[in-house]
Amino acid sequence: MGIRDRIRNKVNNKEIVASKNSYLEDPNKALALITQILAKRYAENERATALNELEELIKVDLPTILENLQLPDVIERLQRLEKLGFRLGKNERTELFQGRKVVGLGGLFSAGKSSFINGLINGGSKLMLPENQSPTTSILTYVMAGAKGKQNVVVSNQKLEIDADALQALSHEFEEQYHLSLSRFIDCITIETTNFPAEISDEIVLLDTPGFNKSTNKHDKTEVSDREIAFKQLVKADYLIWLVNAEAGAIKEEEVKFLAEFDTVKQLLVVFTRADKRDKKNIQEIIRTAEQTLADHDINFYAVTAYDSRAGKEFDDNGYINNFFKSIATEPNSDQEQDSKELSADLLELQAEFANEMKQLRANLKELTKQIETEKNILATKSLASLSLDIVLQVDRLGRNEAQFINLQEKIKWRVKKLEQG
Repeated sequence: MGIRDRIRNKVNNKEIVASKNSYLEDPNKALALITQILAKRYAENERATALNELEELIKVDLPTILENLQLPDVIERLQRLEKLGFRLGKNERTELFQGRKVVGLGGLFSAGKSSFINGLINGGSKLMLPENQSPTTSILTYVMAGAKGKQNVVVSNQKLEIDADALQALSHEFEEQYHLSLSRFIDCITIETTNFPAEISDEIVLLDTPGFNKSTNKHDKTEVSDREIAFKQLVKADYLIWLVNAEAGAIKEEEVKFLAEFDTVKQLLVVFTRADKRDKKNIQEIIRTAEQTLADHDINFYAVTAYDSRAGKEFDDNGYINNFFKSIATEPNSDQEQDSKELSADLLELQAEFANEMKQLRANLKELTKQIETEKNILATKSLASLSLDIVLQVDRLGRNEAQFINLQEKIKWRVKKLEQG
């Protein structure tokens, strides 16, 4: 049953859940919204195609080619290339994002991300962020300064302005009502507000993401999926604010492991939310413990502080949050050109590894040949000959892999060029 049939059945059977949201009350209006989104989605542009192909080359083809390359840090290298691919794939950065710096907000479930953003925007004024989003149905949501308040969905790098009801309907409630998640069709949501505080530069964009939780069931694959989705969303940010619920008492082990992977963000600020739920002495101890924990895991961070979202005020008037945003405003913008250069440099390093390993194999083969020429024991000669044959086969495999790698390298360069052209 298709999307349209599913929603029309809702109309025919009058299975409409009581709601104040017009898109949830009126399935025909919901269908019109879906039609608008899908119309833009299926007008797939070259840039979106290049992005999908780039991700496939890095995540699927490259690991297969590198299988015969004896590198102790091959997993780390592949992870870095994947991160750079994600950063190059900021396909939702329309002209509206050019020249702006993205600050991602992450944390576990109930960390208070949306409340923190509301607290920042005009000291707690209501900001219409999608509510109750789960990781699997979430949509990247960017908040930025604008000449007037409006919301857009971005589909295949094209903007579609929507009203406040549509914005809320695209969250958890829409999926619950119609059993359809539109997150897979939408690149992101952008919210422009006239209430952006003077303390935060207009060059800065806030990225709101859903949280993830540590499952108590070791066989639960949902946690892995949630974590991967959170990572894929936050890696698009230039800077990161990690939010922790102060009522939890400390930053958790899974959070520390997660933060250790973000070597592409320029700065990290850790903020304990709901500071009003703890007394001053307790908050100070929580902050000290978190600082030590991060340092013990070699995680670089700008500062650790606490925040009362209801009052829109930082704990003890430390000023870390405002200073964090001020320091970002003075830094040069991240751009695709730098990410592209880093990706090219990493690929060249891998190409050099092929040459190094080939050189070592040939040196080993030459040494074995010398031993065979001087060896008088027939059994030892057979053993050396067998080793020589293994090396010859390795050289052959590695040579073919190297040729495949050079070909893949050219394909990656072509896709990156397409991304840079927009």
